[in-house]
Parts: sequence; structure tokens; C-alpha cells
Amino acid sequence: RFKPVVKFIGPFYLGKGKSQTHTLKLPMYVGSVRAMVVAGQEGAYGNAEKTAFVRTPLMMLSTLPRVLSIQEEITVPVNIFAMENQVKNVTVSLQASGGGVQIVGANQQSLKFSQPGDQLVFFTLKTGSKTGKATIHLTANGGGQQTKETIEIEVRNPNPIVTLRNSQWVEAGQSKELSYNLSSSSANNQIKLEVSRIPSVDISRRFDFLYNYQHHCTEQLTSKALPLLFVGQFKTIDKIEAEKIKTNVQEAIRQIYGRQLPNGGFVYWPGNAVADEWISSYAGMFLTLAQEKGYAVHSNVLNKWKRFQRAAAQNWRMPQDASGWQQWQSELQQAFRLYTLALAGAPEYGAMNRMKEQAGLSIQAKWRLAATYALTGKMNQIYGSSDRDEAMILETLILMNRERDALQQAKVVSKNLSQEEWFSTQSTAFALMAMGRLAEKLSGTLDFVWTWNDKQQPAVKSAKAVFEKEIATTPKSGMIAVKNQGKGALSVDLITRTQLLNDTLPAISDNLRMDIRYANLNGTPISVNDIIQGTDFMAITSISNISGTSDYTNLALTHIIPSGWEIYNERMVAPETESGAADGSGKSVSKYNYLDIRDDRVLTYFNLRRGETKVFTVRLQATYAGNFILPAVQCEAMYDVNVQARSKAGRTTVSR
Repeated sequence: RFKPVVKFIGPFYLGKGKSQTHTLKLPMYVGSVRAMVVAGQEGAYGNAEKTAFVRTPLMMLSTLPRVLSIQEEITVPVNIFAMENQVKNVTVSLQASGGGVQIVGANQQSLKFSQPGDQLVFFTLKTGSKTGKATIHLTANGGGQQTKETIEIEVRNPNPIVTLRNSQWVEAGQSKELSYNLSSSSANNQIKLEVSRIPSVDISRRFDFLYNYQHHCTEQLTSKALPLLFVGQFKTIDKIEAEKIKTNVQEAIRQIYGRQLPNGGFVYWPGNAVADEWISSYAGMFLTLAQEKGYAVHSNVLNKWKRFQRAAAQNWRMPQDASGWQQWQSELQQAFRLYTLALAGAPEYGAMNRMKEQAGLSIQAKWRLAATYALTGKMNQIYGSSDRDEAMILETLILMNRERDALQQAKVVSKNLSQEEWFSTQSTAFALMAMGRLAEKLSGTLDFVWTWNDKQQPAVKSAKAVFEKEIATTPKSGMIAVKNQGKGALSVDLITRTQLLNDTLPAISDNLRMDIRYANLNGTPISVNDIIQGTDFMAITSISNISGTSDYTNLALTHIIPSGWEIYNERMVAPETESGAADGSGKSVSKYNYLDIRDDRVLTYFNLRRGETKVFTVRLQATYAGNFILPAVQCEAMYDVNVQARSKAGRTTVSR
């Protein structure tokens, strides 16, 4: 691999009859380049170009994958080019630093050239348990010439993260102890102490979940950024974290701009031609709140969105021949749409009043409609009660200034946040937003002292709702003691986060069945336990809906590729079609909603009817020799934890 040679310099002024020479330093590159010059003067333009070979007497070209994993071994080929007769004896050396990378065997080798040509040498690298950026330095000397190359490569841990939580409720004047014990020595281990004067929001675990979520539909882009608008209501933020939050929010705003259609609505996936009603409301709500919090949001984007929302609100009618579930979904979409218009300062009173008079509205729609009226200063008394809905109710109570009821509802949201093993991105975002509004509304003070392994730590007195402190991961076990010196009770959480060094988790099949096989390009099954370098082959994944009762939407298939394999992106050489390629099994290879091909993984998003099977094929090449982790393949419903399938992780060897 090599860095692309793209250089741009200028503009320069060149007098009549004059000439200038410019010198450019190129990265390590073997081949030819094209130099292009464009000139302009008072509306007249001209251009010239010339192709030139790039060569020096001694040249070097190395090859590494785009990413490595922990506990792997890889053979690094280095191609040495002797371009002139004077280069006879060449010494090649390799040095590695960072990312826990070590050299196995000799770090220096010698070559002899009897005539101009090229030869290969091989070095072996081994990764440990550390992750991060590794730097590989290569140097070749010979015939009075020297050439160098530096390659940076990321070392990842593709294994699952395990998060544990120890929680205590500490009354005024009382003390509690919380212990921890890390199960591995992973470099990604983390321990955090959280103390809160409002019902616990499990802030570390929930924000980690959103930060690390890898799927990027518009809903998830919004959900990752929305709670960041309220982080400052929970805890004290230093300059580094504030800058990180600002960057992430601004990037979300920029990406959401690209998901807007000319009619003002927003799409679920890039490339969709029709706006998604719920996503349009959700993304517009985020942009409105971001502007309210001081972020720059383009007025044209918001104005187009308001026009889209207003037209949809005015044209809405309760579907008459729809199922009960479809009616519930339609009325909640309308109530949410009206809420976002009121939030943006453009309430649609006619549609609000028509909906209020609608008979048989669901409790969820009534609560959202009550929040809409509260935003306009008109309170409505309604009562009643999933996780997202509970957070919406909390926000409504805050907007209606019913603080006592809001505090009780916050305990329900807190319980959901704290006890549920899984939340959808949207449920998490709504819950954190609502709890952030509560923290902003309620006054109070954190007042406590604490010790870590019997060592006294600085006392805490803060008007913020949450105190958060990262604890060193050495030693791997310890004890935290907290004494409450304030007037109200405190919620204390100790969260440990560790990433498995070896993925020993079993295969899972909950309402989905997943079958993975590998075949050569002729469809003949092959084993990937030991595969010859340079082999082109296919990974064929079959996903079946075995629930017997339900159709599933928004399924995500995550296929992480071993470091020594490369993805053959067929979209680069042929037009993309709605269906995948046939796998030779006789089954129809079905459509997906969206396909995201990255350097080290393929993410496929699709729907699956009851009893249906879909087959997805990824073309691969065993490119780099070595021994690598074969990560587990996972398929999950993005909004239902009870629907998932996962293969067992393993290892694969690529032999020269």
C-alpha cells in the first residue's frame, strides 16, 4: 500500500517571458505521476500537462493491511527495487513502536543484486494485548543510496466489551463501600465513579454505548449527538471534553444536512428518495435544540424542514382501515410532529386542536400532545403511561412545571436506564435528554467525601447534578468508600468496563438463525482454518427469521473481517444493484436496505419477513500471511434486544 500522490501548490504569479521551477517532495512511490498546470488571466485560461516517471537508484515498497488486531502475527513483505547497476548490496531494516507491536526474529536482512531488478524480503510482526497506533519504520541502504518509509497502522481489539455496575443508595450522613475487580489486563479497561443527587442516569455506560455505536442511519446519528447538548447539565466539563462534545455535535449537524431532501424532510439512509416521517421530526428536533444551545444551524435547512412538517401536520388524518398498531404509530407520529413544530416556535394550532378532539387517542400520543401545548403555554391535564415513552412523559411533566411528579417519573426512567441490559439508541437519547432537562430544572448540591483503597480523596461540593471521576485501572481490584455529608440522598455507581482479550462467548440464536460458510469463486466449499495467500473466495451468510410470529425490520448484519483478509468491493468495478450475487445454492439472494463497506467490515441493513431467509455474499481475498483473529459475525434488530444471532469467534491462518 502507498499514500496517494496528490499535491496542490499555488497560485503563483508568472511575469511575461519568465519561468519558474518548483520542487515537490513525494511520499514513497513507484510508478509515474502527471503534472498539470492551469493558468488564468482576466477571463482567459490555458493548461498544460506532462507525465513523468518517479524513480531513484534505490526504491522500496512495503505492504501492510489497514488494521491489525491484538494477539496476531503477520508477515510483512518489503519489495526492494535496484534501478541502476551501482546498487549491488542492500541492507533492509525494520523498527516498530507503539500499539504493543514486536518484531519476531531478525529486524535486518541483506540482499544482493547482480543486475537491476527487484527482490522481496519478509519480516514478522506480533501484536500483544495493547491497542492503539503502531508505527513501522523501514530503511534500505545500498550503493551509496538510502530510502526510508514510515507506516502508521491501528491495532484494534475486535472482541466484545463487558460492562459491570455496582450501585448503592447513600442516605444523608451515611457511608457505603463499593468494590471492583477487573477480569482482564486489557489496555481498554476503564473504571468510573459516579455520584448523583438525582436518580441515577448511568451516565458513563449510556454515553459509552452511544459513542461506540457503529451504525450510522439518521436516527442513530441524531441519537449519538442529542444527549451531548445536555451533558453540561449533569456534570462539570473540562476544556478537552467540551471541545470533543462541540466537535461531535457539529459533525452530526453537518452529516444530517446531507440527509435532507429538497422538500425539507429527512431520509433514514443516504440515497433514499422518500423522507421518513419519524426521522424528519427527530432530526429536526435535534437541529432546533442544537440552535437553542448556541450551535450554528443553517436557517434554510430549518425553514425547509418547518414547511415539510407544517404540510404533513395539516394533511394528517387518522387512517380508517388500518390495524390498531398502524393507528397507534400514525397518531404518535402526528403528536411528535406537532411537538417539534411548537419546539421550533411554529406551533400548528389548527392541527393540535383537531388532534385533541380525536376520539381514542393512545396514552403516548396524549402525553406528547400535552408537551406540545405546554411549549405554547397551554397546560392540559392528562394521565397514563416502553422506555422512550417514559422519558417523553418525564419531559412533559418538566415542561408543565410539575416538579414533584417529574421527580417521581425520573425514578422510573432511572430504573430503566440502570437495570436494562440494553437500550435502543433512540430510547437512550430521549432518556438522557429528559434527565438533563430535570437536572437543569432542579436545584441542589453534591456534598460528600470519599476514599479509594483507604486513601482520602478531595472532598466534593458541587451544584452539578452528577460527579464523575475516572479511577486508575491498577491495581485491578479495589474499594471505594463514600460518605454523604449533604441533606439529601445520593445515588453512587461504580462502573467497570473491560474488553475481552479472547472472545470465548458462545454462539447465539434468538429468533434468528445464522449460517456462515466459505466457498471459492466456483461455489465449492473451503475451510478458512488455513488458507493459501492470494486466494479469492466468498463468505456466504444466511439469516433466517425463525420467530414464527413476527416480521422484523431494521436488522443489522455486522461482518468484521480478519486483519489478513481484504474486502473486494464489487461496487468499485460494477454498478450497484438492489440484489447481491447468487451463491449457487438455489436460494434467492435478497435485497438489502443499505450496505456500508468499510476498510475492515461490511455492515448490511435489511428487513426479514416471518419464515424468510436472506443470503448475503462478501467477496474476500486472503492477502497477508500470518495468524489472525476470526471475529464473531453478528446480526441484531437495532430496536429489539430479543432478536439477535451471533457466531462463535475463532482464528484463521493465511499461509505463503
